Amino acid sequence: TWEKIFGLNTLTLEQFLRKGRGEKNWMVRLLTNKFTERLTGEDLEVAKEILRTRCVVGLMDRMEESLERFDTYFGWSPKNGEGNDCKNELMHNGVNRNPHAKIKVGSEAWNMLYEQNEMDIKLYEY
Repeated sequence: TWEKIFGLNTLTLEQFLRKGRGEKNWMVRLLTNKFTERLTGEDLEVAKEILRTRCVVGLMDRMEESLERFDTYFGWSPKNGEGNDCKNELMHNGVNRNPHAKIKVGSEAWNMLYEQNEMDIKLYEY
């Protein structure tokens, strides 16, 4: 079970997804402004181009590297170590972090998530 704050802690992830809940290529939809329309391969290419030319990308599983990238790009340089406490807190404790069981590759939940988010996965791999 998961996400007790949303009242969903009685559902398994598979049950949640079968109910039509969950994101479906959220990032590609956001970048292309196509929230209800059917997505195409062209939409994926547009999303890739937007990321390539207009975004600074950071990854949660590479938090330290991502924060360094942001520091460099935006010219952030804390004076006398100012801000390091905030950065360390974010890197080690996170924000809005909830424990979830790992999803095994090839499991029913994995396959359902992959099917619903194939374009976002391709965008991530890009």
